[in-house]
Amino acid sequence: MLRIRGLSVIVGFLGSLLLVSSAALSGPLRDGPGGADPLERLTPRQRAAARALGEARGHVDAGRLAEARAALARTGEVASLEGYVELVRVRLLMKEGSHTQAYEAATHALEDPGSRALRAALGVLQGEALAMGGDLPGAELAFERVLGSPGIEDQAVRQSIELSIVASRQRLGSLDPAIDPLVLLDQNYADTMVYSTAVPTALLTGPAILDRATAALEAGHPAEALALYDQAISKTLNPVQRRLAEMGRARAFFRERKYRSAAEAYGALLPDIEARFWRARSLARNGRVEESLEEFAKVARGSDEEFASWALYLKGTLHEDRHEVAEAIRSFERAAQYQRFPGRVRSALWRKGWVQYGVGRHADARATFEVLVEETDGLLARLRPRYWAARAATRAGHASVGRGELNALARDFPLTYYGWRAQERLALDRAGLIVTQRALAEGTRRVDDEAIERAALLIEAGLDDLARDELRIAAARARGFVDRTRVGILLARVGDYHRANQLVVSAYGDSLARGLQPGREALWWLAWPPAYRETISAVFPEEASIEPELVWAIMREESHYRVDARSAVGALGLLQLMPDTAAQLAREKGIEGFEPEDLFDPRTNITLGASYLDQLSTRFDGRLSAAIGSYNAGPRRVSGWLRGAAEHLDDDVWVENIPYDQTRAYVKRVLRSLHVYRSFYR
Repeated sequence: MLRIRGLSVIVGFLGSLLLVSSAALSGPLRDGPGGADPLERLTPRQRAAARALGEARGHVDAGRLAEARAALARTGEVASLEGYVELVRVRLLMKEGSHTQAYEAATHALEDPGSRALRAALGVLQGEALAMGGDLPGAELAFERVLGSPGIEDQAVRQSIELSIVASRQRLGSLDPAIDPLVLLDQNYADTMVYSTAVPTALLTGPAILDRATAALEAGHPAEALALYDQAISKTLNPVQRRLAEMGRARAFFRERKYRSAAEAYGALLPDIEARFWRARSLARNGRVEESLEEFAKVARGSDEEFASWALYLKGTLHEDRHEVAEAIRSFERAAQYQRFPGRVRSALWRKGWVQYGVGRHADARATFEVLVEETDGLLARLRPRYWAARAATRAGHASVGRGELNALARDFPLTYYGWRAQERLALDRAGLIVTQRALAEGTRRVDDEAIERAALLIEAGLDDLARDELRIAAARARGFVDRTRVGILLARVGDYHRANQLVVSAYGDSLARGLQPGREALWWLAWPPAYRETISAVFPEEASIEPELVWAIMREESHYRVDARSAVGALGLLQLMPDTAAQLAREKGIEGFEPEDLFDPRTNITLGASYLDQLSTRFDGRLSAAIGSYNAGPRRVSGWLRGAAEHLDDDVWVENIPYDQTRAYVKRVLRSLHVYRSFYR
């Protein structure tokens, strides 16, 4: 029997119109992606045929079979649609009860299906026709054949096919037709976790329990892992396995944030160098900083260079937290000497330069940041030390040098976080900066015109589900500018903003940062689309302290435009709201009967998310960096980061001082996207 694995919820397109109108927005991308939209190239005859096909499918689904035949007769001879006309004809035959004819028609169409997505759809109907004729084993083989066919490695396409198979079983009566197919998939075809307790641990050997414990820890379940490690240790293990179990147990304590227990567990494994290093980290997290410094010093004196460099770096951060500047700088300088570990070298140089900047040693800081620029690969990665080297030059009394370097960043990288910061400091007009004359390479083409036309016709027909599978397969082949923009625009048409966005960002990250290129506007439109524009306009809070562009920026960086996004900690939907927070917001907005699943509805998610952002902005007096940081880390933490002198720091300095790496990076990404959205659509 076929089993479908690895299912996640597939949510179709919900929300507002895809394309924006010039009356609604201003800015260089107010007219959308322009002439790159393949739908604009369809002829009237093609449009008429596509609409007839869409009508035919609708009639078949509703059981209006005579009307379906009449609509199919109006599809004409459009080569790109012929296979899908046959697909609907097979569905019609099955509705009429002519399962033998349906099977024969599907088999004939499969001789030259035209596309992999169509082949899969026909294969599913072929299996369903066999089942209708009583050949259940043959049907299962047909379903297996579909899932094993080449070209459907894309997980979303595979899930779409799996959903079609479940829907077929519902029509056949082997699965309850009253239940949502998505629910049936979740209930009947879920993966079994690696660390499942289906076999009682009492019956397992020590090594088997150890494997189960390690799997639980890697899956993010430290509490379960702890219990399993204890059981494994009580069994027979060889010396290597016992060390792995004891080290894993200590690591599970650390992951559980039980730092005192972690320190004790690692302490029992001394003088092991790895255990000593992690004991030092546990002691620091437990507030026992002096003991931690002593342990880090011992690790630094050891022969293991990787742990030594890491220990010196962390030792420097502890000294930095205690305002022991000389000791911090010495530790960072020593950590930066381990050239075998370039990532650690860069981190140590950054911390050294930042400490120097913070205590007013601006000339020294500039020198350190300049070294860091040389040690850093990649134009975009160098922007941080370049920006702060320029800021340090200004603070050191070399204003003209600093302004010149900031001006270069503002003009060469106008659509980056540090380029925006430079523009703000120099009070430059962004309208004159965001366009570049740099030429973008055309690249190769691997998606043929027929595939694009076929997908466009399916969209014109209103058959977005079929178009989506065609486009996701095409996306895997897309290479150059033409491929990525044509496929991307059509993906956005069917509501897959996420895949459309990733299709261009993954290939043109550096180029996107350098500025908008005339004639290539579609790339930037796809990278920062005005997704769900009408929904945002309809639900945006009156007299809000925020701007609609902030909602887009949060949406881009939180969920990457995925309606069905679900984080590891339980945040849901486009703006990644936690259910408890959303429930409170719903009560405040007078929304009755709110359920967490409502967050997968774009209108509900945007309504509550925009309201929450407005509240946070008001709480922090319009300081967007703080509001954005609190959206990620919580308002209480951010309030703590603003206490005392921190409240009066320059905003760029305050952002660099955010103690959580993840939150700091998040704030920069959102501020960058906010800047881009303002530049493109305001």
